[in-house]
Amino acid sequence: EGSTGDDGVLPLTATFALPTAKVREMAQEVGIRSDSELTLCLQFLHAFGSVVFFDEDGLRDTVVLNPQWLADAMAHVLNCPRVVQGGVAATRRLRERGELEDDLLRRHLWKAHKFREHHDVLLRMLYRFDLIIPAENAGSINAHLVPSLLPSVQAKAAEPEADDVWQSLYFDFHGMLCRLLPTLFPKLVVASSRCPDIDVISSLGLYRNSFRLLWLGSELLFDLLPADRPQVVRVRAVA
Repeated sequence: EGSTGDDGVLPLTATFALPTAKVREMAQEVGIRSDSELTLCLQFLHAFGSVVFFDEDGLRDTVVLNPQWLADAMAHVLNCPRVVQGGVAATRRLRERGELEDDLLRRHLWKAHKFREHHDVLLRMLYRFDLIIPAENAGSINAHLVPSLLPSVQAKAAEPEADDVWQSLYFDFHGMLCRLLPTLFPKLVVASSRCPDIDVISSLGLYRNSFRLLWLGSELLFDLLPADRPQVVRVRAVA
């Protein structure tokens, strides 16, 4: 499977991802004849962390042979440096607003040869792992949102109001998940954006610790409280 290479240099022997059709040809050489048997084999290898394979629309046509290569591609996005020569403005939008532009990926973050030929596959994988969602109101038409890099709402805007306590639903974890909740909340944003019955209202502000959605005709506000040490998820109906 090769290594991920040093400084973005692709080893001549490295193969990081293959079309499933090619994997099928190789499997037939070792006695795996049917598609169902191949799928079970790939799912088994996926479960053990040897490959990355999803038998889902848009994903089943590719097998990632090197999970570390995929993790490296993800890290290049989530740990984007503050200064990227030739992409200062796009980098700032990613780090400050969570807006990820395709041009920034192609020209800078994934410019290494080991990523360059697999741009579309990597994007689909980032969507599958809930790291990005479509950007409806970003400045670029070819842009995505990275929920974990979204800005946080101001603390005073997230604190509960005195007369609001009995009009909201509170999930209180009593401080046990104060470090975990900030990492789980972006997953809630992603899950909501994927549900066909829910519309996430990004135009009214989409934050790492607060967002609004429309569900069954009602507008709901989700936020983490308190802002400095989150331990409560509040769900409030917005009049």
